Amino acid sequence: MKSALYFSSENIEVVGYTGSGPGAKVKAYESVPLGEGTVMNGRIIDADSVIEHLSELRNKHAELFGDVSLTVDGSTIFTRQVYTPRLSAKQYLQLARDEFSEVADNFQEMVVAYRVLSGGEGGQNVLICAADKAQVESYIAVCRHAGIKLNAIHIGVEAMLNYASLLAADADSSVVVNVVDGVTMLSMIFDNGRNVFMSRTRIYGEGDAQYLADILDNLSGLINFTKSERYNYISRSYYLGLSEKKVSFMREVNSYPEVRLDWLDMSRGSRDGVLPQTAQFPCLHAMLGSGSIDLIKGLKSLQHYEKSKKPKKRWIYVFALLIAAIAIPAVIMYMNLLSLNADVKKLKDYVEDPAIVSKAAELEEMSRSTEAYDVILRQVEAIRKNEEESAVITNRILDTVMNYTSIVTVEQLIYTGMDGVLRVSGTSPTQVEFARYVENLKGSDLINDVQYSGYSTSGGGVYSFTIDIYLAVKEAE
Repeated sequence: MKSALYFSSENIEVVGYTGSGPGAKVKAYESVPLGEGTVMNGRIIDADSVIEHLSELRNKHAELFGDVSLTVDGSTIFTRQVYTPRLSAKQYLQLARDEFSEVADNFQEMVVAYRVLSGGEGGQNVLICAADKAQVESYIAVCRHAGIKLNAIHIGVEAMLNYASLLAADADSSVVVNVVDGVTMLSMIFDNGRNVFMSRTRIYGEGDAQYLADILDNLSGLINFTKSERYNYISRSYYLGLSEKKVSFMREVNSYPEVRLDWLDMSRGSRDGVLPQTAQFPCLHAMLGSGSIDLIKGLKSLQHYEKSKKPKKRWIYVFALLIAAIAIPAVIMYMNLLSLNADVKKLKDYVEDPAIVSKAAELEEMSRSTEAYDVILRQVEAIRKNEEESAVITNRILDTVMNYTSIVTVEQLIYTGMDGVLRVSGTSPTQVEFARYVENLKGSDLINDVQYSGYSTSGGGVYSFTIDIYLAVKEAE
């Protein structure tokens, strides 16, 4: 059995299901309430609280946490549908980076992903999305600390697109699908089955009457939009996250009787009584088919993309540099020695030729060849001596950087030879260990200075840092 997990503004929800796509069958549903402000607009605000409640849910229902994927939603998960010619996977990802370039500054680093919704000879209808790398990593870290491994992270908009394609929409009409999550609501208009508009609304009303009145006001705005854009009239508005009782109340005060209001019926893929009427994205997630957007894959694509743009000198590259520091001079020495042997052979033949020895001018040429031979020998000796010293210095620097990593984890090294700066990135379980690591580095005679701008954390007790180490002796000297 697979499981779909969702962190709403009010609950942690998990659905157990079999199959996939339209044939998915929901077998179990569990939830645990979250405190107000724990999760807001898809972002985890109080990671410790989420971990605590998620661990509680996992301990009570371990059978639901074997093959788990997460669905996320919020205004910070950007989505867009674009129409393009057929492209390669790399080109689709670059297209997403370009399309969301105007919001890239909102992120520390931008994770992008895509899915081809439909296509033909005329082009492809592609759903692209962008998310903050730190936000994606926070989902993974929270689940990991609760003892749960995520196999994928899907997006709520795609889940809605999938499910809306199963709705029996009236011909020549539009329908609205709304997902209510606490005080926010995601609304999507589908005109003849095609998504033409999406908006997010914050519901400010207090008490059921005002709360539902705000939702109806949103419907009014959507109706006016379809009229102004000359789409088909809205025949139905579905709601997920509201009970049938609340939807019935809205029907009574609805100002647009020609629009049928109904709660989104998920019973087609569920056993009787398994899913409450207010269950949100996890049940839509169960309807996702293969090839769906996965932000974990997007995170890996970002790592490959960054690697292709900026050479990352991780440990394997550091050792490669050490090998190169020894191997390259050895090759140079070998080539010089081959040339030297050839010069010596020519010199020997020259000396032993009686006809040549008798000529004073050519004796001067022999003298110049002998001088050249001495210069070559001195160059070879200098190269060998220099590279021995460089290797020793390189090893001492690496020993210094790695000597204090029993707790602090060094994840990346980048050495700028011209500047003599070694950039170190890594993580620390506490601020104290990070500070102690920096002070230890400053005490080395190989290091002039250590500079850094602090540290960052995505929660879960892990602090990330990047420091620049200014070396007292450059490797090339």
